[in-house]
Amino acid sequence: IIEVERVLEKLMRDTCEPLGALQEVLERLQTKRINPWEKKYGQVPSCDLGEHCAVRKGSRIGKMCDCPQGAFCNFFLLKCL
Repeated sequence: IIEVERVLEKLMRDTCEPLGALQEVLERLQTKRINPWEKKYGQVPSCDLGEHCAVRKGSRIGKMCDCPQGAFCNFFLLKCL
């Protein structure tokens, strides 16, 4: 019975340390807030003429950057024209 108590005591001590660390991390994450002006909703960086502005993956095309005013992203060449 004494050995069982020792094993249980060791098990409790070993599992409580990681749980305490996890609790601490979760508390830090809850207090960390992102300011509204730091959020970037769907914004992509701007690129220059002739630069690659999109990526093709299979049948899908993903936009990498916005072309300058007066130019457009050619999805065949994947460059700003």
